[in-house]
Parts: sequence; C-alpha cells; structure tokens
Amino acid sequence: MPQSVKSLIALFSKPNIGPTDIFVNVNDLIEETGKIEQVGDVKWSEIVFLEARDPAPTGWIPSDFVDHDFKRVVDPEIDSAIFAENALYAASSMLANLHFLLAWAFFESEIKNLVREIAGIERIGPYQFTPEIWDAHRNVEEFGIDFEKSRIYEHEYQCDIAALIIRRTVEAFKVANAGAAPKATELLLAIYIGVPAVKIALESDRQLSIVQSIDSSIEGQEDAETKRNKTLALYQDVLTNGDPANPCTTDETLQIIGNRLNAALDATRILMEEIDPDLLPSSDADLNLDEGIVVMAHGGAPVANVRGFLVAKLQEALAAAGSPPLKMDTVFGPDTKKALNNWQDANGEKQSGKLTDEVWQKLTGVSPPTPYEKCAQLTASFEGHFFADVITGNSDAAILTWGFLGFTFRFGHVQEIILRADAKNQQWLEESFGSEKAAALRDILTKELNPHQLDWAKANMLIGDTVRSDWEAAFKHFGSIAGVQEIQIEYGKTLWDQAQRIVQPLKLCELISHAMCFDIAVKDGPNALKNSIAGLEPNGDELGLRRKISERGNNQPRRKVFVSGDGKVNSMNYRLEYWGIQSFEEDEENLHTDDKDPNPTYDQDFEAYLIASVPEIEGLFEPREFLVRGGNAGPGENPMPPPRKLWKNVPSLARVLVRIRSEIGKPIQLCSVYRGPDYNKKVGGVKNSQHLFFKAADFKVVGPNPGNSTDWANAVKRLRDVGVFKGGVGKYRTFVHVDTRGDNKNWFG
Repeated sequence: MPQSVKSLIALFSKPNIGPTDIFVNVNDLIEETGKIEQVGDVKWSEIVFLEARDPAPTGWIPSDFVDHDFKRVVDPEIDSAIFAENALYAASSMLANLHFLLAWAFFESEIKNLVREIAGIERIGPYQFTPEIWDAHRNVEEFGIDFEKSRIYEHEYQCDIAALIIRRTVEAFKVANAGAAPKATELLLAIYIGVPAVKIALESDRQLSIVQSIDSSIEGQEDAETKRNKTLALYQDVLTNGDPANPCTTDETLQIIGNRLNAALDATRILMEEIDPDLLPSSDADLNLDEGIVVMAHGGAPVANVRGFLVAKLQEALAAAGSPPLKMDTVFGPDTKKALNNWQDANGEKQSGKLTDEVWQKLTGVSPPTPYEKCAQLTASFEGHFFADVITGNSDAAILTWGFLGFTFRFGHVQEIILRADAKNQQWLEESFGSEKAAALRDILTKELNPHQLDWAKANMLIGDTVRSDWEAAFKHFGSIAGVQEIQIEYGKTLWDQAQRIVQPLKLCELISHAMCFDIAVKDGPNALKNSIAGLEPNGDELGLRRKISERGNNQPRRKVFVSGDGKVNSMNYRLEYWGIQSFEEDEENLHTDDKDPNPTYDQDFEAYLIASVPEIEGLFEPREFLVRGGNAGPGENPMPPPRKLWKNVPSLARVLVRIRSEIGKPIQLCSVYRGPDYNKKVGGVKNSQHLFFKAADFKVVGPNPGNSTDWANAVKRLRDVGVFKGGVGKYRTFVHVDTRGDNKNWFG
C-alpha cells in the first residue's frame, strides 16, 4: 500500500551519504522497495516516489520517517458529468460498452471516490480496485496505458483501467464459450471470480455453491486457498450475501448481481442521455457487450486473401442466396467480395467487403464462427493444407500427414478421425479405401499406437519414405467427404482445448494471443507450447507476452506474425484483422475532406509542454499544429482537446515527424493528430484508433514538387527500418498515416 513520511526529510542518494535537492513531504506518496541498510544506530529504507514524476525519484531516508499507518485522504465526491465524459473516452478507446462501464461504477460506489478496507485490503475509487488489480493492468503498452501507482486514487484513470478490464473479460469469455458474449450479470461475475470459474458455474448445477466453481477453477494452483478466501472476502456482498459461512449458489449470486446491476443501469441512463442520446439503449436487453466483430474481410494485393473452410461456407451461402455464378475456390478474392457487396446492397447493408458476425448470421442462417474456427482457418492456411490434402513425404517421421490441420498418423490424430468417421457412417471407409483396406484399418486401430499401429503403417502405407499412391488416393477421397470434413473440424477442437488448458495460467484474453498458442501447438506440438510459455507469468501485457513467446522455439518468423498482426509466412503477406483475429486498422481515406486551421482554442500549457519536451520542433512545426481539427469538423465546431493524461504520448510522435520532415526535405502539413471519441465517431474512425491515444498523425507533403504518398510512405519506412521508431505506416491516396504504437505494421488505404 502507498506510504508517506511523518515529517519533511531530504532524499539521500545513499544511506547517510549525499543528500539530494529532492525533499519528501508529508502526504507525498512513496513506497519502500524492500532494501534496508543499517548505518550506525540508524536503519535506512530505500523508497520510490509514487506520484506522477518522470522518472520517479528513488533514494534513501531513515526508516523511522516512513509513516506505515498513512491513509490517503480523498474527496469522495465526483462530478458525474466529468466522470461520464471520461468514461466515454475510455469506452471508445477500449471498445467497451459505455452503459456497463458507468453502471459498474454505480454498482460499486454510486460513482464516488471511496477508500474502504475489506479483510485488510484497500478498495479504492469508483470501481473499488485493489492495489493488486491496479498493478496488474496499469502498464499495458498495447492500449497506451502507462499509469503510476498513485493514479489509482484518480477517477479519470480508473475509467481507463475499468474499460480495459471489461474488454479483456469479454474477449476471454468469448474464447472460453465458443464465441458467445456474456450477459451483463455474467460479465460482472467473471470480473470478480474469473472466466474459468464462471464457465464452470454456468455449465454445472446452478444450485451448487459458487465456491465450488471457484475452487475447481484454481485447483492445483499455488496458494489456491488464499486466492479463494481473498475472493470471498472482497466480494462477500454478492458471493455470500453477507454470510461467509453460507456462500450463495450460482443462481443466487447471479440474482443478487442482476438486481443491483439493473438498478445501476437505470440510475446511469440519465448520464448516458446527457452525453449523447444516440448512445442510450432502448432497453437493458439492448446492452451490447459484443460490438461489430469481423469474421473475415477481403484484403487484396499485396495482402494474402483469406482462404479456408469458413470462406467455403460463405461462398455456399452467397450461391444459395442467388449470387451470380461464383467460383467455389475457398478464397475470399475479388469475385467473392463483389458477390458479398451485391448481397449487402440488396439487403440494406452497407457495402464494405467485410463480414461481421451479424451479417454472417443473416446470410448463412447459422451462428457466427467460434474463436477456434477462425484460428483453425488461419493455421490451416499457414500449413498450406485443406481437408483432402496428403503430404506424401515422411521426412518428419509422421508416416502420413493429412487434412486441413496436417493431422499425423505418428501421434494418432489420423486414427482418431477414422474411428469417429466410422462410428458415424461405415460406408465412408468402404467407399474411400475399399473393403480390404477398410477392414485392415478397423483391425489395426483396435491395437496400441506404439508399436503396433506405427509398425503396421510403415509396412503397409509407405514405400521407403513416401506414402503409397493407392493410400494417397484413398485418403484424398476420404477427406473430400463433407461428413469427414466436419469431423476434422470437430477433432481440431480437441487440439484447441488442449492448448487452452496449457496456457490457462497466463490468463490470456485477446484472441490473437490464443491464436498464437494454438498455432504453436498444431505446428510444433503441445510440449513445444509448454516450453514456449515456461516461466512466464500473467502481467496484463499480452503484447509483451507474445513478444517473449515469439522469441522461443522454432518457426520464429511465423510466431512473430502474432506479435504485430502482420508478416510473411511461406512468402505470403498476412494481416490478421482480415482473418477476424485482430481489430481492424482504420480506413481513413475519406476522413480528410478539406483543409482546416488548427483548433484555435487550446490550453496554452500544451505549447510550453511540447516545446520543452521536443525543442527540435521549433522552426518546423508549431505546437498548435498537433491540435489540428481535421477536415470533417463543421463550422464553429471544436472537437474535444487531448486530455492531459495523454500528453506524454505525443513527444515521441513529434520526434518522428521531425525526422520525417528532415528525411523528405520538404514542408509537412498535419491533417489529423489527436481525435477525441466524439469526433472519432463522427468521422467513422475505428474504435481503437491510435489517434485516440495521441500517438498518430496523418500528414501530406506540400509545396513545389511534393511527390506522392508512395514516396512519403517509403521515406517513413526507411526511418523505421533503421530504428528511429516502431509503429504503423498506412499509405493512402493523398496522405500517409504514421503512429508510434510500439510494433511495426503496414497497410494500404
């Protein structure tokens, strides 16, 4: 917990040596690092400041000066209108549901900045975060979050963390539940006790104690009993209804949460209406916790087109809906895009070349693809396999590699699919392999894998290290049967479930993280996945975890595609947003309709801050240029200025723009930099745009002989290639987008 000092004291560089010009005052927030040294009769403690300083000063003070009983006094009252504006920004940035975000704060504290102690643990602010929960989420590079420990006491920062928790919990719930989004009550319960525990609770007898589900979800973990008791203590009002000796059943828990949450939703409707009446759902049933998920989309050169069994289902649905003759090639190419656009136009949908969950369901009449199915389609493309494909060589000692995920005979996968297919329809084996081979397969599959099945396969299915042509033809026919293809997909789910169990300790939420781990398990095997995550701990920074995993084991170029979401595999350029694995980069081509002057009203402190942070901009850019309104701002319209908490993101962007100006050697005009949630919504920007974080700029070169956007984008990429920055470069017809997200990404508008 944060501490302070009992009286004013200078900070020492070493125990009793070298007092600095930094003083620690009463009520300054500090924390002991754990280092203690004795000098004579005085014990010294190393401390670090928790207040917003960059970098945070660290030094030594006499231990007796540390106030271990310090309690920070905060004003409990929060201006609800300001809180709602902060919540709107956070919800837009993190793709979280605004109404739920506001209702959660009301549920916990009636939107007050409270500090309470429960079971010896402080719960702080409108969302009643514990310091442990705060520390787990306050540094997440991927979402532009880098908050000091002390920010837990500031409600505007709590909104960002709460929105991030909502987003990640929804994503984790969907991965665990075949793509189904949680109900509002299930979401809040999952935030409290974890997605695995909620999944167990919902699938078990709901009259059983909720504690049983919590225990089952953490069984075998270190300190399981401590975790369980802490959870029950912190959330006793909903898990035990105030009586720890008699924990609630699952149904009782959901009922308690539901009653209070419905009241909170009602209480926050007025705040929603004050922000924007269009945001207000017509009823609580309209509370959408799963917004605009893309199943797949057409990419176009130089990006590899999405291909696979889900595309096949799309093409079949388009053909059934009366589309002009369409080549059933399982590739989401230009013809499939055109057919989808025609169907969207005929059915009152916006032509986009993108297939969302809602459009998929309307077009196909079946539930949207599950997270597993989307990831399996991607891995199958990486592998270069389809249902009937047979790898005839045996260089990897697999004996036979067959099917859309490259199932092998060596590890028993092919045999399991044969057994499942034969149990469903014995005729499939007969027509594919003939009576003699079918009988031989049925007989050998009753014996042990090693050595009997493997020895038999080597003797009967191979000539040297090559699959015999008659067996190759038989398996190709077998894989072409629609029922067998469904069984392949069904069996692949067992590999997905196995990978999920292996990575459960990491508490992964993002689909791209799960896709990476599944791909490793399929390509290199479950033991390779275990080795790839060995020693890693959940820390809230999934981008950082993916980086570490990508640096381990084999197939590193393939793994690195999952770090930034794009890259090459087998000479093909992949962008994972087209596969429904990652959120889309925005199409900004039509966002800048004309040139506007920078916003004439802004905090003068920003000018001083930017010049002090990046003095090299003088003579090249005016600070007010970084507050440009954008071409779609209406007359007299002043979009929301960047919040002060985001100012720290712009110096690195400004330094990059200075280098770009030098590299190109001509004046640069900034078209759009910061974009607030309201303006981002107005212009149709994606909901996780880097512009929302003050980390992106759209620019064009002006003056005589400016060149074109290809020239400008190439100049930016040259700087990135030599390490000037890490981030995204988007080339559009009339301008270039650059951002400092921390990982390299390219796209074309």
